[in-house]
Amino acid sequence: MPAIFVMAGGDKSEELQYTMKQDVRIWSVQDIGGRLIVPEKYERGYSGPMEIDPGDMVIRLNSYEVNFWGIEELNYFTILSTTKSKVGYVMELMNPRGQTAKMKAVLDEDNYLSLLYFNSKNFGEHTFFLASKNSKQLRAEAAAFTGADFKKIKKAEDLFNEDIRPYAFFNAGEDPAQPNFLSAKDSVSFSFSNDTLITNQHIRQVKKVKTAKSGSIDKPGIQQIYQFVFKKGGDPLLVYVDRYGRLALLEYERQYYMLRP
Repeated sequence: MPAIFVMAGGDKSEELQYTMKQDVRIWSVQDIGGRLIVPEKYERGYSGPMEIDPGDMVIRLNSYEVNFWGIEELNYFTILSTTKSKVGYVMELMNPRGQTAKMKAVLDEDNYLSLLYFNSKNFGEHTFFLASKNSKQLRAEAAAFTGADFKKIKKAEDLFNEDIRPYAFFNAGEDPAQPNFLSAKDSVSFSFSNDTLITNQHIRQVKKVKTAKSGSIDKPGIQQIYQFVFKKGGDPLLVYVDRYGRLALLEYERQYYMLRP
């Protein structure tokens, strides 16, 4: 059974599942923050990896701090710096008592996060391994959902005549690090043209498409936001594009949709 994870303050609890490495793709240092990692296996020192129940250990990675649940002596660290390395990224850490540590985010050849390796003179070595999907699961997801790198978006018109099938979503006010994953049978989609937006629920006539100065959510690495304004009013649809031209997020009716990493 998945463990119940209580957020800081105790105001929300979630049933956690293992984090799949194919759901965490890191292209730049900005992609590391805003992550909740639920490892499948854990190794202390060189004792050998052991499988743990989902939620027994949890690592939250933010832009400037790391929180550990399930290993009492680690608890909380400030991130002093993050640099690229041959295996991924290295974070220099310090806790409130001034004790230092390093943590490596180890990536595979496709930039997916394979493990987190923590090393400290005071606390020893700890390795957290992510779970992995099999080839059958990956083929099914590729057929059912749109990947974030499906097309490089240089202007809003690059979205026209495209059918976008999101992979996951979270509601306004919810934690983006704990999205709700969609299934193929949910049939959530967005079809764009210069004058029409078609979703699985609505057909909306587009009045204009313009560049927005800001969105309603702060997401690192966003380079451009396009706003689809509708003729009959209502909240516009926002399209968030990152610095690499990838579609990072769709905002529609107080829900945020993510593509397959």
